[in-house]
Formats: sequence, structure tokens, C-alpha cells
Amino acid sequence: MASQDSSRAQSPSLTIGELFPDGDLVGQWVFSLTSLTEDLNIGTQPAKQAQESGDLRGILFWHRHMVTRLYEAGRLVDAAQTIPEVRAFAGQLLHDPPGGANLIDAYTQPAPGVQSTVQRLYKDLRNITVHYSKVGEPELRETLRNYAYLPAQFTIEGGVGGTPDPQFRWVQAIRSMEIFGDIHQPDFLAQMRADGETTGQIAASWIMVTALALALHTHRLGLDADRLGDTSAWVPPSP
Repeated sequence: MASQDSSRAQSPSLTIGELFPDGDLVGQWVFSLTSLTEDLNIGTQPAKQAQESGDLRGILFWHRHMVTRLYEAGRLVDAAQTIPEVRAFAGQLLHDPPGGANLIDAYTQPAPGVQSTVQRLYKDLRNITVHYSKVGEPELRETLRNYAYLPAQFTIEGGVGGTPDPQFRWVQAIRSMEIFGDIHQPDFLAQMRADGETTGQIAASWIMVTALALALHTHRLGLDADRLGDTSAWVPPSP
């Protein structure tokens, strides 16, 4: 038994070429999946901390980051439905993943003209996440006009290591209303929490799918999964 453990420990690490063979469409899909999960993992913990602490600026930033990444993941869903090799490999994974969200349903429009869950989450984010509004265009003028009645406040707080942390409260007010609706409405906080929970469930499902897909992919290629590295400390994310 000791010699078997020793031989495993001495097994050479997998190379990218072994794990993602040239021209292998399933391998390309799994690589894209791991790229998505890298980005989601970076934002998951800070997003939870912002929610728990009531940090509005943090909530807005990480919600935008996560939803934008989830929107881009629609390409993975599309590939899993339109590329035969990928559909055979991944179709069931996306239909019934652990994590709390059916990923096919989350990206599928329930009826013509009706947005999918992810489309609804993303619809008001593109213009404030993918780019900043262009000076002189109607978009920026209309934004400032629509929210002209809000107070314009500026504060400087102590940041990490005593570095000044300027906060432009008008940006936070406008962004929160663009994303979650009118902050003066009684259901504002409830909507913010609901969207945060939905985003968290979809992200958790993608992360769980990645772990399963990677295991299936190495098995499919006849590779020794132990050569990927030590995963003994990994704990599944909670939705």
C-alpha cells in the first residue's frame, strides 16, 4: 500500500496538452468552464461578505462582476446544446447539477419575448459594467436627468492601511437603482437579496459542474486524476 501511495506521489503532473488535446471540442468546453469558474471563485467570498456586512458598494460591484460572468457563460450552454460531442458529454450535467439551479432553465427563455433568468439579471448591467457611458451621448445625459433629484454626497473614509477611501455616494445611489430598482420602494432590499441569492445559486451550480466535468473529462481521456494535483482540502460551495 505504501509503495502504491509513493508511486502516485511521484506521478508526473499532467500537461495542458494532455488534458486538452489539440482539436478536442469537449476539452475546449471543459477549459472554458474552468476559466468561468476561476472568475466566479474570485468573486464568491467577497460577494458573500458584502451581503453579510451590508456593504452597498461591495454588493453592487461584486453583483455586477458575477452577473456579467454568468451572462458570458451562456456560450457554454449554447455549445452544450448545439455541438454534438459537447451535448453528449455535458447535457445532463447542466440539466441537473448540484448547487441549486438548473442551468439550462436559467439560460432558456420560457416563452418568446420573455427574458431568461440570466438575461433578466443582466439587462440593466451591461451599460454600467462592460463600458462607461460616453460623454456627450444621450445615454449619460438621460441617466443624470433621471436621477437629478437624488442627493450628491461625497465622503472620505479610512481604507486598508490607512489609505484614504473616497466614496462618491451619487454613483452608489444611481447604480443601486439601475440594478435593483427604486431604493425608496419597500421591496427594494427584498429584491436585492432575491437577485443576490439567484446569482449565488447559478454560480454555485457552475462551480459544482466544473468539478464533475473535470473528473468525467479525465476519465474520458483515460488519465489519472491524481496527476491533476492535491484536491483533498476542497470543500463544495454552498448555494
